[in-house]
Amino acid sequence: MSNKKDLLLLFDRPKEPVFIAKGDDRAAFQVPENFLESRFKPIGVQLFSRFGSEARRQISVNDIAIPDITEVAELTRYENFSLFIPKHRRIAGRLIEIFIGVRNVEDLKSVAVYSRDRLNPYLFNYALAVALLHRPDTRDLDVPSFMTSFPDKFVDGTVLQQAKEEAEIIPEGSRMPIVIPRDYTASDAEPEHRLAYFREDLGVNLHHWHWHLVYPHSERLIDFRKPIPEAYFPKLDSLVSSRGWPARVSNQTMANINRESDQVKIDIDDLLRWRDRIYAAIHSTSVMGSNGQQIPLTEFGGIDVLGNIVEACSLLSPNPNFYGQLHNMGHVFMSFIHDPDGRHLESFGVIGDSATAMRDPAFYKWHAFIDDMFQEHKQTLPAYTGPQLNYQGVTVTDVKVNVDGGKTNEFSTFWMQSDVDLSRGMDFTPRGSVFARFTHLNHRPFSYNIQVANQGNQRMGTCRIFLGPKNDESGRAWLLRDQRLLMVELDRFTVTLRQGVNTIVRRSTDSSVTIPFERTFRDLDTQRPAEGDDALAEFNFCGCGWPQHMLLPRGTPEGYPCQLFVMISNYEDDKVEQNIEGRCNDAYAFCGIKDRLYPDRRPMGFPFDRIAAAGVDTMAQFLTPNMRVQDVNIKFNDTVEYIKMHNNICRITTTVSHNVIRSFARKAAYRKRTANPGIDKRIRILEEKDEISLQNIDVEELESDFMKLGDVHRQHEKELKYSKEKEKYWIVRQKYFKENKVNFLTWNDKEQIRYLHETNPSEWTIYRLSEGFPALPETIVKILKAKWQKSTENKQFNHDKAVERNWNLLREGKLSNELPENLVLHLKKFSSRKHETMASSTKCIVNTSESQQTGEFASIIKSYKQLKHNSTLEETRANVKNEMEDNERMLGSGETPDNKSVTLSQLKRNIVAGKQDEMLLKDIFHKETGNGVQQYDVNKHTSTKTELVTVDDKNKQVELLTYPQTICIPKDKYKKGLTYKQSEAKLTDQVDN
Repeated sequence: MSNKKDLLLLFDRPKEPVFIAKGDDRAAFQVPENFLESRFKPIGVQLFSRFGSEARRQISVNDIAIPDITEVAELTRYENFSLFIPKHRRIAGRLIEIFIGVRNVEDLKSVAVYSRDRLNPYLFNYALAVALLHRPDTRDLDVPSFMTSFPDKFVDGTVLQQAKEEAEIIPEGSRMPIVIPRDYTASDAEPEHRLAYFREDLGVNLHHWHWHLVYPHSERLIDFRKPIPEAYFPKLDSLVSSRGWPARVSNQTMANINRESDQVKIDIDDLLRWRDRIYAAIHSTSVMGSNGQQIPLTEFGGIDVLGNIVEACSLLSPNPNFYGQLHNMGHVFMSFIHDPDGRHLESFGVIGDSATAMRDPAFYKWHAFIDDMFQEHKQTLPAYTGPQLNYQGVTVTDVKVNVDGGKTNEFSTFWMQSDVDLSRGMDFTPRGSVFARFTHLNHRPFSYNIQVANQGNQRMGTCRIFLGPKNDESGRAWLLRDQRLLMVELDRFTVTLRQGVNTIVRRSTDSSVTIPFERTFRDLDTQRPAEGDDALAEFNFCGCGWPQHMLLPRGTPEGYPCQLFVMISNYEDDKVEQNIEGRCNDAYAFCGIKDRLYPDRRPMGFPFDRIAAAGVDTMAQFLTPNMRVQDVNIKFNDTVEYIKMHNNICRITTTVSHNVIRSFARKAAYRKRTANPGIDKRIRILEEKDEISLQNIDVEELESDFMKLGDVHRQHEKELKYSKEKEKYWIVRQKYFKENKVNFLTWNDKEQIRYLHETNPSEWTIYRLSEGFPALPETIVKILKAKWQKSTENKQFNHDKAVERNWNLLREGKLSNELPENLVLHLKKFSSRKHETMASSTKCIVNTSESQQTGEFASIIKSYKQLKHNSTLEETRANVKNEMEDNERMLGSGETPDNKSVTLSQLKRNIVAGKQDEMLLKDIFHKETGNGVQQYDVNKHTSTKTELVTVDDKNKQVELLTYPQTICIPKDKYKKGLTYKQSEAKLTDQVDN
């Protein structure tokens, strides 16, 4: 009998046939030949011979009678699956019944193996996961994250393609993470995109999927016939259907749905009718059952009845035919808004899938409308009385928030990069981990410090902590009736109050609303309870909870003002009599406790779930002694703090390039040794006057960390090995596979980037520079880290000429397919901008001579040597001096122009003495004036300085008139290596860069 954990291998690479080896240990199912699909049966022996030889372990599969799955197979393998569509929900329910109804684990394995290659992969994954969670004999199995099986629902198709290339070419251990751009679905020009960090967060969408797994099934959207102004282009590809997810353009309107293939035929009028009936039930405080009886919506039980009606659970709704399926069908209407009658054969949009729905801005409009229905019910209930709110004898005297490494009462948020493994969902690719690196919001850990005075005997209390905005968009303080709807519960926990003053310290990581990052992404290799441990049975349920990294909103750079609300309520009025020992209760305030009642008798959202009593208009008027409000700020730092790598659980506090690491190592090797290496630094630390605060140090946590020292060391060795492999990879890549990337930054742009960052690095951050220049953040980092060297003018000119050519090619659309999509989108912001380059302006020859040279052609010789031999300035000066002293011969004699040469000194004497041949003079000078003075232009020789030579025939004297040392030559007449007449150029004192 095989291990029941082998069932988890069926989640691995969902599109690969079941007989291909799976998992890290390359285990293969021994599929009975009659279990094979019809297309595989004729070649079954060849398949088993080919793929069976690759397996390291064989898993036996019993040949049993398989239940009829014809109804389930109505959803083909290449369609998308949605729990909101009634047909899909019915099919999923039937498959779950089959999986739960088989006798034992061995039979479940046989049925699952038979069904896997015949059914829709999304449907199979969902049904098997629900069955494993709810079967008594499989509850202790660790269901993998949905993202590991279907990464296409969470990351861009471009990233998946790059990941496949990485897996095909780079060996495991040397593969680098594929970076997911932070803004790849839209730009901030779309107002809704400013919340994309929340809507498209991987953890948030995984939470929504897991919520529907554990519980199987802004402006409000009020007018169902009104156009939806927000557009959404998901830019995701479905690996199952091999299509991109459909987009919704601006101002589309919901229409009647008639899709035969999905068995959905419903009108907008049906949605309106269900809405009106539910509101009528709320206002009458009772609903009508299926047999006509009236069911009251009581103060404490009515919300459960209302929830069953809105969610339209066929087992719990008192009258599903009368009240309909308002919530689910709202999703269906919006998901088919682009093709309501199926004429274009398009599938549903992202809002129709629980794993992707929260990406769509329309999701929040729809759920705001649903929330309004429950708020309508809450308004029919009486306001809480003073005794219900107050806790006699308990007073909250002070509240503070201590942020790790930050200011008191100032939350700090920032961007963070994390890695997730995509390999389990990459079909038909080489084995081994392939990571994707995504950027998400995070915050610095913090702790609440709450002072509570208890005037009575020792007793219990429930601490409730909420956060909400202090002011509205106009800067005015909120009225309580509006502010209460914006309060978000951060934590809820039980406290023991001793008589007298109590200090309550609570860490943000202990919140009963959230789960850690590792459990959000369901890491299969770490944080897993021991085999047979009771905790393993709750491990799947523990995946339900709000992501810890999204506990706080983003805030603003200047600090977003909020109010922190703290309340100590009476535990006797809160407690639910039940045993929850050993149960997964990390996020009980959000998800409840597995197989138990919700562990709080108060309604969710208490005390803000109801309207306040008459005359209570502000938060200050609402407070009782057991409550307190503290003003806080949420300050956002627009930088990436560190990288967190999962499956390797490696945290890198600072992102540095491998070149920097190697440079540091070389410098360290030649560093002068001290007499007491390491000890001197420790002495300086001990001599510092700053005292170490032990207030926030958890001794038990330190002891726990010490006991895990062996694990930490093994992890360190693993990280060290991984970093060495990465360094080898980068060395080979830089040496042999260096890419020639297309450049869109002029030389002046690069110098300006360096200057701005050096003068004010806090203001001109990497992301701020990226917004102002045509370059992505990673390019900005390379520019800032590069060792700047003074370049020649010719090199700058060629660089700018290439940049100008690249911009022209981009505008013509010839580079769009060669560049990453996020780079193309970024460059389009600058396409209309005029890019000033040296190549597009008039070419200027600038005199770089620093010392005055003698002789008419000294500057010519110097420039010629400088271009010819590319020598340094010092060598050039020495050459010029030697040439003048040694009378190096440069010009041919007029008598024998082909063979005989004349020195510069001889030429000068000949000109002054009038002995130079007339032909030589005509060769060099050509202009004559009428006053007896001949004026000549230098001709045929390259020079970096222009001089007008005047010869007086009577006195035989030569006068050198020095003109401005910069000559600008028009671009259409410029040709490298030629010397120009003065009449063809213009003289200027300004250098046009």
